[in-house]
Amino acid sequence: MIVFMVTHSLVILASTDTLYRTALKNYEEGRFEESLQQFREILNRGVESPVLYYNMGNSAYRSNQLGY
Repeated sequence: MIVFMVTHSLVILASTDTLYRTALKNYEEGRFEESLQQFREILNRGVESPVLYYNMGNSAYRSNQLGY
């Protein structure tokens, strides 16, 4: 059972890593609404971190979507 949990967690982290990198790229290229949606998707997958919330906040601010 522990092996399944670890394997499942690794799959989630791997797919989230790709999405996170894409969100950062979109942010750097000025596509703030897209990056915000991608950061929200990462959050919806159960990943939480101060860096994620920081990037979400910056994306929301730059796309004029305050108050999330």
